[in-house]
Amino acid sequence: MSRTRFAAGGLRVSTQEQLAMPLASPRAFTAPASLNHSGYCLPTSDQGNTSACASFTMCGWAECHDWRSTHVPKQHPAQKVYERALLDTGLPADSGLTFTQALEAAQGEGVISNKYKLQPVLGGNIRFAFHQYGLVLFGFNVGTNWNRTSRWSGKIDKMRSRDQILGGHAVLGTGYNGYGPWFQNSWLPWGKEGFGQMGWKQMSAELIVAFVLVHK
Repeated sequence: MSRTRFAAGGLRVSTQEQLAMPLASPRAFTAPASLNHSGYCLPTSDQGNTSACASFTMCGWAECHDWRSTHVPKQHPAQKVYERALLDTGLPADSGLTFTQALEAAQGEGVISNKYKLQPVLGGNIRFAFHQYGLVLFGFNVGTNWNRTSRWSGKIDKMRSRDQILGGHAVLGTGYNGYGPWFQNSWLPWGKEGFGQMGWKQMSAELIVAFVLVHK
């Protein structure tokens, strides 16, 4: 199993993000049985005991996107993006961020182009979002069940009555199969070399928000 203490509660969700127009999938769309873009992810980076999950997730998106586009791997400074976000927003040290704040800081640092914006994705359109855009930014309400993540399969145990809620946490969705979505986390050691997977029903129960990055 994974380590038993980690930082969670670092993802915030703004009213503006909640009210934005969600991504719609075509009525005739049939999702592929599986998709996997994890091969373009760089080795998992550890956020440590900080609230920087949204910044690490945003930089993970940029790393995977850049490698797919340019075929050149490049690590991005997630901690620097987090510090830029705190400076830009005036938030106190170790505050959590929204995806919007993390994106704006990443764009300010030149990690992600200003031509991109966030678009929400509803739970029923996750497969289409993966098919159309490759990567999905997930925000989950995680609990202590995430401590029971297999290092062999990456599967996260379901929430049980004895589990405690730890708060909002951002991860990078990299694909899915019949069981459910895969994602890269920013905790080490955790899961299968930093990757985890949950079932579709569990995703629906723990999901707070999901976004894709689209052209403006």
